[in-house]
Amino acid sequence: MNLNDLDRLRHAGDVEPLPIEPPVPFAHDFDPTPWPNDCLPASMLDAANAIAEYVKAPLALASMAILASVGHLAQRMANARHPAVTEPIPCSLFILSIANSADRKSAVYNLAARPLLTSESEARQRHQALKDKIEKELVNAKSGARGSLREELPRDPRTIYTEATLEKIIRDFIQGSRPAMSWSTDEGAQFFAGYSMKADTRASALGALTRLFDGRGVERDRVSQESGSGVRFNIRFSLFLSAQPAAVMSSLHDPLLQGQGFLPRFLLSAPSSLAGTRLLSAEDLTRRADSDPRLCRYWSTLTRMNQAHEQLDNYGGLILPMAEWEPDALEMWREHYNITERRLDSLDGDLRDNLQAFGGRAGELVARVATVFSVWRYFEYGTDNLRVSEADITKACLLIDYSLSEWQRISANVSLSETESDARGLLNFLQRDTARWQTFTKTELATKGWRPLRNEKDRRSNALDELVKRHWLTFDGAQFRLAPP
Repeated sequence: MNLNDLDRLRHAGDVEPLPIEPPVPFAHDFDPTPWPNDCLPASMLDAANAIAEYVKAPLALASMAILASVGHLAQRMANARHPAVTEPIPCSLFILSIANSADRKSAVYNLAARPLLTSESEARQRHQALKDKIEKELVNAKSGARGSLREELPRDPRTIYTEATLEKIIRDFIQGSRPAMSWSTDEGAQFFAGYSMKADTRASALGALTRLFDGRGVERDRVSQESGSGVRFNIRFSLFLSAQPAAVMSSLHDPLLQGQGFLPRFLLSAPSSLAGTRLLSAEDLTRRADSDPRLCRYWSTLTRMNQAHEQLDNYGGLILPMAEWEPDALEMWREHYNITERRLDSLDGDLRDNLQAFGGRAGELVARVATVFSVWRYFEYGTDNLRVSEADITKACLLIDYSLSEWQRISANVSLSETESDARGLLNFLQRDTARWQTFTKTELATKGWRPLRNEKDRRSNALDELVKRHWLTFDGAQFRLAPP
């Protein structure tokens, strides 16, 4: 029986009483995984807490932005050791944060990466001014002098792309860009649905991204050199995407993204939105992030990392040391690896089927993240050498376990239909203020209810039907009543 049936019964004077039954939960409705507070080095965690406070954003969102900023620099400082693999691997990271458009993703990243963005902006302006000067001189130079003038053109100092295509990044690598770069954007939907991921180029784009993640460089064959042909090795590349839920949910259905192991390379966070709760106090208006000692200390270390000299080979590739491991760190990694491996069991494990690929990457991701932490400690305290400690591994394991839990949760939620997803969102809205929404009418919900459904009459009606069917709401023909949570 749906709402229209009840309306007809009410007007006929014969309202059928609704059975009192316990609400039926959404089969795949899981709360976001709690953020593990001890999964970052202390000063990085302090900075993440400060950013979360100033921006009023989820701590997980701030922490991932901190990790992406530190990882961007660490990838050009050291290689990671994978205990089960002979060759060193990059410590570059692919990070994905799922957040709605109003969750202040840009503000979080701008604070986390402030010294990098400021330094890069200044360097690129100086580069552009020098480039313009040399190009003017080329116009008036004699043909014999033009070659030497062109040699004076400095390489582009850019290392962070915010609006780009993969084609552009690969071409820049081949044409002599900096050897370690990142693509950091809060428009993740454009990444998943943009030019690089068009149907006719998706397979090659994913292949190029996995090559970069694995540290195998770039290679392109084109008819002419001008179109970007060439190769370059010993380069590093990180990816930090912030995307709205819809963009990621649709991608989880994509067999190509799963089959090439692209998504399993990502660390994931998908915290609950704080929208509607970010009220400002009088004290909030007097506090400044610039003078917060937690951020100042973090920015100081980040600046030292950014100023460190890169060691290059004759072809513009990075020459990187491999971070050594303390014996206790190796044993901790082995224990975590074996625990995760058991979770992949096709009968008894909780990382079965399509989640096996995510669990299978856990050991490698722990090694990468722990190496980033060791590089951070090296610059923060000025230690003599790069060593991965047991504490680095412990924190990295917590972070990877968090990410796996989020992938489990998101993968389960994918199977919700549009109506079920709308109904769940509406229920969450109603339960945030049970006193206000204990009883309500259709008109009240249409004018003051959950914003995504206010102007969507059919979707709103279907969501209400779903909640009545699941006994989260009762309807007497005039008013809805919310069941206790």
